[in-house]
Amino acid sequence: MGLSPDALYNAVMSDVSESLLSGPVAPSSLPPDASYRQFASTSLLYDIVRKWTPSDSSVADAAAREKFLTSNKTCRDWHLPVLAWSDEQLLGEFRREIDFFFHPGGELLFSSYFDFLKYGRTGPGSAIGANGNSLYAKLFSSRLTVTSEYLYKMYKSYVQWFPLFEEADCHRYEKYGSFAIRTSSKCSFVPKTRDVSRMICVEPSVNMFCQLGLGALLENRLETAFGICLSTQPTVNRLLAQLGSRDQSYCTIDLSSASDSISLRMCEEFLPRWFFSTLLELRSPSTLFEDGSKVPLYMISTMGNGFTFP
Repeated sequence: MGLSPDALYNAVMSDVSESLLSGPVAPSSLPPDASYRQFASTSLLYDIVRKWTPSDSSVADAAAREKFLTSNKTCRDWHLPVLAWSDEQLLGEFRREIDFFFHPGGELLFSSYFDFLKYGRTGPGSAIGANGNSLYAKLFSSRLTVTSEYLYKMYKSYVQWFPLFEEADCHRYEKYGSFAIRTSSKCSFVPKTRDVSRMICVEPSVNMFCQLGLGALLENRLETAFGICLSTQPTVNRLLAQLGSRDQSYCTIDLSSASDSISLRMCEEFLPRWFFSTLLELRSPSTLFEDGSKVPLYMISTMGNGFTFP
C-alpha cells in the first residue's frame, strides 16, 4: 500500500463519509435503492482497503486455489449447447472470424515453429529448473526443462541457425546436460487483494520461450486484424471508461477468472486443428501444487503461460 496507507485511508474517508451507508464494505452489499453517490463513495473506500496485503496470506491463497479449481472444473464440463436459430447465425459469424484471424490472406498464420520461435524470449519471471530469472540464467546456466522431447528438438533446431546461440547452448550442455522432462507447471501465489491471492503457474523454461514467441505472433495478428494493440489498449480503455463515466456512452465489464475460463474443449471445438495441436504441444497439461498434488488442466492455459493473455 505504500508508505502511509492510514493517511490515504483517512483522507478518502473524510471526503466520502457523508455519503456512506456503512464502512469499507463491498459495493455489492449495498441495498438496491442506494444512490449513485452512495455507491461511488462506498466503492472508492472499499477499493483502498481491499488491496491491503495481509501479513498471513494462507487464507487468501486457499481462496485463490479454490477459485482456480472451480474454474478448472467448469472448463472440464464445458459443452456446446443446443442453440436457437439466431444463436446458430451468431456462432457462424464467430467461426468465420476465427477462420479470418488464423488464415491471413488465405494462408496459415504460421507454417512452422520457426515462424514464432524468432519472437521467443524468456520473460522476467521464474521458470522451472532455472537458477535465476535472467535470459542467461534460464537458457545457458541451468538445465533446460520442457514438457516433451519433441518440443526440445524443435528448440534445438532453431538454436542451430545462430552460431553464438548454439555455442552458448553447447557450453550449457557440457555443464548441465541435455534437458529434463517436466509434464506439470508449478503453482505459486502472489498478492492480489486481502481476500484472495493471484495464482500463477511457473512453466518449464523451453515451453516459456516458445509460448512467448507464439504470444508475440498472436499480438501482431490482433493488431493487423482488429486494430487491437495490447501495449496501448489499457490507455484506450481508461479513456473510454472516463468518457463513459461522464456521458454514459460506454460501460465497462471485468470478467472474473477470464484467463482460467478458456476451456480446452471449447478451443478444440472452434480453433483450426493445426493451431490447436500447437497449443497442446506448448502448454503444460497439468499443474503441481505446493502440497505435491497434481491437477490436470482442463483450461487451455493458466496465468504464467506465455500465450495466455493474447
